[in-house]
Amino acid sequence: MQEDLKIWEVSAEDKLTEIIKTKLNLEARLEKWLERDISILSPDLLIIGRQVATDYNGIIDLLCLDSSGNVVIVELKRN
Repeated sequence: MQEDLKIWEVSAEDKLTEIIKTKLNLEARLEKWLERDISILSPDLLIIGRQVATDYNGIIDLLCLDSSGNVVIVELKRN
């Protein structure tokens, strides 16, 4: 069952206005925002690499460590 998530803005006049969802035009934009402030995703992460090449001819968008030293791979998809 798919859930529909809606975001609302509360105005100074105490009125609710739904914020219409739009798709990001570039995955790279999201990656850049997270690189600047990874706490958007989790306050527990430290970025140790961006666009990291793997031994399997792949690329990891963001490679992170959490506070316990666990490796966390962040793979972004714009859809």
